[in-house]
Amino acid sequence: MKRTAYLLVMLICFTMFAKEDIEIPIVGAFGFELGKKYRIKTDEQVMFHPPKRVKEPFRKFQKYDISVNKRQEIFLIRAEYTAKSTEEAKNEIDIIEKILANKYKKKPMPVKSNNPEIYFTEIKDQNNRSIGIVREDRTIRIMYRDHKLGKNQDDNNKESKEKEFEKEVSKSNTNAL
Repeated sequence: MKRTAYLLVMLICFTMFAKEDIEIPIVGAFGFELGKKYRIKTDEQVMFHPPKRVKEPFRKFQKYDISVNKRQEIFLIRAEYTAKSTEEAKNEIDIIEKILANKYKKKPMPVKSNNPEIYFTEIKDQNNRSIGIVREDRTIRIMYRDHKLGKNQDDNNKESKEKEFEKEVSKSNTNAL
């Protein structure tokens, strides 16, 4: 009986501590989900401004956009806000980082930037997704990114540019050179 009670207590303790270590995946924001299909006519970036299509506006943010790849999967979700002062922007960053740290159980980590004027922190998950928080003077951007889907888009863009380059080379009059 004592042994069973001891095992039960140990199991409860283990379960409580195990829940603390469970990672919360980055899924999306503002009513959009990374990886979801979003039908548009081109593979270019699409911008939305509230209140028409943004399902869940966040705080004071006025500009929202998503980027989709050639398969029309959302790989980038962004929101932007320009504060009245740098001080207000710094305060807003502190609030956003606290909200995200509470939600994802991770503190945003600083990202090294070549420009000392740019403040950049990031939360990453195990699914190759991240949330970037950037402040440049009074402008704040929050970016939810699926790096795998975005890499595919980057590769497609590179491949498309290479094909376009080869096409231009092949149709050029080489005798004129």
